[in-house]
Amino acid sequence: MLSRILLIDHHRDLRKSLSKWLEAKFPFTQVIEAGSQHEAIDLAQKNAPNVVVMDSYTSRVDDLRAAVPTAPIVILMNYEDDDDNCNALMASACVSKNALTDLQPALAAFLAN
Repeated sequence: MLSRILLIDHHRDLRKSLSKWLEAKFPFTQVIEAGSQHEAIDLAQKNAPNVVVMDSYTSRVDDLRAAVPTAPIVILMNYEDDDDNCNALMASACVSKNALTDLQPALAAFLAN
């Protein structure tokens, strides 16, 4: 069964690079890209992603949670010491954009469930 990751980031170049990285690390996973909150909600409803990976500034977690209530949401944070903000967002996990190597084990755990 093909897993789906919904990747949301308003920076097109970063989103494309991260999408390629995800496809290389998770070859049996479809990466669905969105550049805005509106596009993300539409794609989430149509594609039922297993995991959502989103930039902390792109979308509101509660709107996405309504669209895909069972999917874990991983927030890409701009600062490593942003734990308070991560907790406030009520994300399943937060990963610093400066430490994207932490993203692979987090996603592997979520995709395994």
